[in-house]
Amino acid sequence: MKNITLFGIIFLSLVFARIDCLGNENARSMSCDGRVIKDSQYYTSDSLFCIHYNTQSGDLDTTDLNNNNIPDYIEEVGIMADSARNVLVYKLQYDDVPADTDGIYDIYLKDYGKGTFGHCCKDFPSQNIYGQTSYLQIDTDYNNNLPSDFVNSGLEFMRITLVHEYFHAIQYGYRGSGIDPYFYEMTSMWIEDVIVPDGDDYLDWPIWNLINNPEKDFGTLGPGYELALFGHYLSSYLDPNGKLNVLNSTIMREIWTRYGSNSGTALSAIKDVLNGENYPLFIECWVDFISRNLYNGIYDDMDNPHYYYIDQTLIDPIKTTSTMLTDSALIELDLDNKSVAIESFLIDSLESLITVEHGIENFIGRVAIISTDNYEYNNLFWGSDTTVEESFNNAEVHFVYGIDGSSTTLPIEITAHTVPLPPLSLMVVAAQDSIVLSWNPSPGPGENLSYVVFRDNDSIYVLNDTNYVDKNIEGGQSYTYKVTCQNTVGESSASNTISIMSWPDEENVISSTIMNIYPNPIRQSQELTILYALDSDYPKPIVNLINVRGEVVNSIKLSSFSQGWHRENINSILNTNPSNGVYFIRLQPDQESRHTKKITILN
Repeated sequence: MKNITLFGIIFLSLVFARIDCLGNENARSMSCDGRVIKDSQYYTSDSLFCIHYNTQSGDLDTTDLNNNNIPDYIEEVGIMADSARNVLVYKLQYDDVPADTDGIYDIYLKDYGKGTFGHCCKDFPSQNIYGQTSYLQIDTDYNNNLPSDFVNSGLEFMRITLVHEYFHAIQYGYRGSGIDPYFYEMTSMWIEDVIVPDGDDYLDWPIWNLINNPEKDFGTLGPGYELALFGHYLSSYLDPNGKLNVLNSTIMREIWTRYGSNSGTALSAIKDVLNGENYPLFIECWVDFISRNLYNGIYDDMDNPHYYYIDQTLIDPIKTTSTMLTDSALIELDLDNKSVAIESFLIDSLESLITVEHGIENFIGRVAIISTDNYEYNNLFWGSDTTVEESFNNAEVHFVYGIDGSSTTLPIEITAHTVPLPPLSLMVVAAQDSIVLSWNPSPGPGENLSYVVFRDNDSIYVLNDTNYVDKNIEGGQSYTYKVTCQNTVGESSASNTISIMSWPDEENVISSTIMNIYPNPIRQSQELTILYALDSDYPKPIVNLINVRGEVVNSIKLSSFSQGWHRENINSILNTNPSNGVYFIRLQPDQESRHTKKITILN
């Protein structure tokens, strides 16, 4: 990962700062020389561009390796101009630049000083009644703007500058004088990296406006250059057309079309496109985008679930302030629909499991767990009342939230559990000579979790499984059970508590009856079970299925016939495929006695 020191940031901001070619009309017009006549012109192969330059000024590299009397640098400018137009107009299908008088777009070379790259200059008045015509001024030699951490040559500086400024010319055709210069710069910096992917000048000083100010309102972080990454998020990650090839993306053009069709703000145009129909809501995208920038520099490639663009490998994560979370914390986040609120915590060496509870329901939030030591801990999920599925330690947890709608304050209670959470969904079933317990495991934290079984508030067994059979019981007694979980740190609170009656001893069963039939209603795809009692031994007890007319639909023999309680599967009694309706199950231990219970059968 490339790191830029504070000194480097200050140095780059002084030396390589772009002139704001959109934000200040007067400053821009002062930097534009007008359509000054030069001593030489070069037309590209299809005569769509004319490049104006002076050969005698001494500031132009006149090297001509192919001996065609055109400086190689001028030919490179022409090649780049044609390439930029081909991608923007033919591939991405933006409207062409507003045509001037002769329909040929003009590029003028100028000897700029260090730190200035070029301008897209408007004609005043416009040469076209349908839009704002313009021309470009670019430098005769960009070598004086080196070195840069991300741009390797003056020729590369020329290419990215030409693409950047030419897209401004196209933008003027959509909206000649915008009220949001940051949006023009955001999209021009984005297209630089689309057409010249190795020219990452937006990762120099501009990116620090995003990294250092992640909670500022959208569009106010800086001059807009830093938002090129959001352009990549939209076009390469969010837009399904651009996932495999950004040149198939349409989302940025959709936004520009919306922005150019009315007098609203750029943010309103973005929200009109990111409206929850074809794409998620704007604030949902912004929350997700900011959250994913917490992972910058962690991974070396795109083989991870958190990056939205490869250039995240080259930059630092957004800046947050973290506090240690040792137990629980109650925080309040002020939410709006133009920015994110961030709260960050550190988890120390004790393995912890995080639970989150929110004070209101309407919000859009992301929770990011980040570890540079153990990538398996890294997790990004949408905020809700939840328990993090995996425990972790020595990591950060970040809460990144916004809201679609009116501003509000969101209370959040965060708890770091170092002892296990209680086991879930304890179930208890009485068997003939025992009581069977089962439960869902505790989510932790901890790897070697053990469970403590309590009967009548006394601990009776410790095990690592989630099933236990209690055989040390007496017949016909009521018992109460619960289970806790423990790790090396401590013991959880108890699971749900269940009371149950054990099966009585045989000699204490003095009447025959059907105690339960389940499930009821029964679908024919389910297993039908009967719990019944016999007051003595019988040779051939049977069960009948009887319809409402009193007719026996089916009859089966029971396999248990001794005195006592019995549980038995009687699903075969449904083999005749009875129709939907009300029926009766009749237990008939012998010819003399009958015991009946109503059931409902569903298909």
